[in-house]
Amino acid sequence: MENMNSINNEFGADTQSMKERRGSFLLVLVILSWVTTGFGLFGTLSTYLMGESAYASQIDLLNEGTGISFLDNVMSEATLQLELILESFQAYHISNVIMFLLGTFSVYLMFKLKKNGFYLYILYCVLGLFIQNYFLGEVNTNGMTMITNGLISVIFIIMYAVNLKRMND
Repeated sequence: MENMNSINNEFGADTQSMKERRGSFLLVLVILSWVTTGFGLFGTLSTYLMGESAYASQIDLLNEGTGISFLDNVMSEATLQLELILESFQAYHISNVIMFLLGTFSVYLMFKLKKNGFYLYILYCVLGLFIQNYFLGEVNTNGMTMITNGLISVIFIIMYAVNLKRMND
């Protein structure tokens, strides 16, 4: 039996199971991140598959107006956002798919207790802000959206950083 323990230690296995080493807090973070990246990936792929005509019909609906100035301003910003997406439809969706795949992969690595997943997760968060600013920078509400997304990203990065001690190189 002692011989088996020395073999396990030699290959980096220890007596704690991966589930015990992971802990419930990291598991909850991973699940929340997978839900977020999964919905983002599904939403991006479904809008890409619906095509540009779906955006054009949404723009037509938004241009009708409501007669209420606040709502009309919001709808004007939404119209501008959709028009910007239409200008670079394929590049916008492909870059978002790549970003969400990177996020999903980085969370998978952290689930497997690999520190490289944490660094890839930071890249995923920064890439998300970059993509949003690159394609939608002209939209007035983009600044507030970037602040909100950036704040949520920082909170998750801090929560993952707390769990770095559980992860291996």
